Amino acid sequence: MQIVVTKASGDIVVTVASVKVIVIVAAVQTVVFVDVSGVIFCVVVVFVFVFIVIFAIAG
Repeated sequence: MQIVVTKASGDIVVTVASVKVIVIVAAVQTVVFVDVSGVIFCVVVVFVFVFIVIFAIAG
């Protein structure tokens, strides 16, 4: 059910917050290349997933 909800409101969230997400990802990628890419990348992926789920529930 979470996947369905995330997909249903995910398109709207991505369309509205696509710029913010791209900016955050770009800034994060810069940090990832500087620091340990493996651990930070996993943390970022989990954080982004939780961020999308929160937007799906809130939206």
